[in-house]
Amino acid sequence: MASIANTTGRQQGAVFIPKVVSDYIIKFRQANLQFAKFVTIRSEDVSFMGQTIDFPTSTALTASAYSDGNDLMDLLSAPIETKKSLTVNELAVCPEVILDTLSAQAKTDAKALAIERCGYAIAKRIDDVLADEMDEFTVNSIINETTPTTAIDKNDLLDAQKTLDLLNVPEEDRVWFLSPNAIRDLMADTGNYFTSMDFSDTKALVKGQLQYLILGSPVVKTTNLNTGTAGSPVSTYYKNGYFHKSAIGLAMQKDVEVQQEYSLRYQGLIVNARCLFGTNVLRPDHGVLLYR
Repeated sequence: MASIANTTGRQQGAVFIPKVVSDYIIKFRQANLQFAKFVTIRSEDVSFMGQTIDFPTSTALTASAYSDGNDLMDLLSAPIETKKSLTVNELAVCPEVILDTLSAQAKTDAKALAIERCGYAIAKRIDDVLADEMDEFTVNSIINETTPTTAIDKNDLLDAQKTLDLLNVPEEDRVWFLSPNAIRDLMADTGNYFTSMDFSDTKALVKGQLQYLILGSPVVKTTNLNTGTAGSPVSTYYKNGYFHKSAIGLAMQKDVEVQQEYSLRYQGLIVNARCLFGTNVLRPDHGVLLYR
């Protein structure tokens, strides 16, 4: 059948077809930011003044057997006291300008989106810096940069637990930070040690944290971990961690806050999220790295 000529089709009449902006916004995917919940927070130490916090390190003493008639002062202990310091030295900021023209013409709430984006950027920056501190952990030999393609199994977790146990690290307040690669390894581990636990009667995942404990400690599944490369061909691995709360310190002199100010110069609203904080490793032997 011949086509009809001289008709107004979609191309000829495109000017009459409006573009529609949906109410559904395709937002960026937020990583699971959990580090600040599992470290030692000492913000109160710098809430009014100061920049550097010194944490005195107490040395263990050894008892001696006393013999009658000897001078007690001959057995006098002389501990060598040291300290660990945490300096509040980073003012993280994330400014954005919302122009009047955009506010007047946009269908969506540009201000709300800007505050959400900026606030998340600051929270992620804090999480990133805390993840960086894990690089200072003294134990990374269980699965290191020479074998990151080897799947993590129950024996690696047991070795990590044994490492901290031998150093008398308290079992309470330990946590696992594992990448999706590591979680996948554990779920596929021969013997179903972890699948039978995870796929139980309640919800398996809550905010990226497994509902059940592994070796007595909570598990956080996140991609917000430091990475490295190794092998040939080159592959990227995550630096997973198992550590005690006292391993890393965090101090926020200014908590995450959002500032707003109208700018006549830029003809728009300036939104800025910021936080003044510092971090440091307090006990490097209280954490284990697992490369995978």
